[in-house]
Amino acid sequence: MNHTPVKKCTTKNPITVVSLFSGCGGMDLGFLGGFDFLGKHYTKTDFDIIWSNEINPAACETYRTNLGDHIIVGDINEKLHSLPDHADVVIDDFPCQDISINSALRANVAVFARQSWRRLTIYNRRLLLPRA
Repeated sequence: MNHTPVKKCTTKNPITVVSLFSGCGGMDLGFLGGFDFLGKHYTKTDFDIIWSNEINPAACETYRTNLGDHIIVGDINEKLHSLPDHADVVIDDFPCQDISINSALRANVAVFARQSWRRLTIYNRRLLLPRA
């Protein structure tokens, strides 16, 4: 098998990222890089997470400790006003419905449908349109 080396893409400006349903930040950490795991080093990337959201306060505390203060605690439906006007990338980690804190509160299908609808609303807020 032929392994082609991967060249790191470097940009003049950071690639801005909005992270939805961020949990404690596992997906965000993967985007940022700059860490070691199981004996392998993952190089720091050019991504800059400028806004993230999570409803679980304990997960947000872990996120803040490891990734920064840009996480917004609370229901995404109540935090849309604080979204930035633009991001180059939107990452979105679908919650595991079987272990979601919401699954104990309401029917999983209803939660999933509401979250999916909210994602579409966020994506349509011009977050991915090119800068003028």
